[in-house]
Amino acid sequence: MNKKNIKNIQNYQIYLDKILGKGTFGSVYEGKDTKLNRQVAVKQFHQKIQNKPEKIIPALKNEIKSMQILNHNNIVQLYQVTKTERNLYIIVEYCNEGNLENYIKKMKNIKEINALNLIKQMIDGYQCLYQNNIVHRDIKPENILLHNNVIKIADFGFSKVVEEMNDPVLLSFVGTPSYMSPQILQKQNYSSKTDIWSMGMIFYEILYQKKAWQGSGYFELLDNILKKDLTFPENTNVNIKWQNLISKMLQIDEKNRINFEQILEFFKEGNFQENQIQQQKQINLNDFD
Repeated sequence: MNKKNIKNIQNYQIYLDKILGKGTFGSVYEGKDTKLNRQVAVKQFHQKIQNKPEKIIPALKNEIKSMQILNHNNIVQLYQVTKTERNLYIIVEYCNEGNLENYIKKMKNIKEINALNLIKQMIDGYQCLYQNNIVHRDIKPENILLHNNVIKIADFGFSKVVEEMNDPVLLSFVGTPSYMSPQILQKQNYSSKTDIWSMGMIFYEILYQKKAWQGSGYFELLDNILKKDLTFPENTNVNIKWQNLISKMLQIDEKNRINFEQILEFFKEGNFQENQIQQQKQINLNDFD
């Protein structure tokens, strides 16, 4: 590799020609921890972001705070935060298979057990958030990464620590419209059940390779959600019990929407056995019919 494309920060090498992502206020690069000899992902932000709109710094603080708390195999791990005169660097776990958004696009007639394995890993990762009273608020396929076939929940910029997960005390308009709950879309108070909605949308997409509701814009999407009943594709091999779970996760009214404890109970009731997980640990695109 050309040395001109390598930046050295402490014991980290940043590969400037290997861009993993790019945003308005910074970029994400592939890198290496030379001390531990492992790949990393490096989020680089220019120090001038301190002069940018007030939402930027809180988002970075939220991400760092949440990631410092969360330690789970299905959550992207924070390794280090460091600053130089010019930049702020957030060094995190590297994921070698991209995100779930691209993964879903490659799926063709995914086997139910493979889809359910992805779903179970998301549930396992979210349980760590739930136990630490953290609401993510931007769960979407783009923020679900994969590393060696393991799901990793990422991007905690909109996350929020709350006192009670099921109390509708949040009001901020944050997230990505396609996966926002009706409460956020309508600028109403909401609870951690907003994450339940987002996961329900993703579960539907994994199992059926299409979105539960769509719209050409924000208002059309909201109108479709409020006026069109949730339907499931016919002639599929998906067990009706999973349709029932998704239906409960995608209830318009938060009061009627299943909570996370009930989702955990659903899995404990034998709907997804540990031996199934062991049999399908390796989920490869080659497994898809």
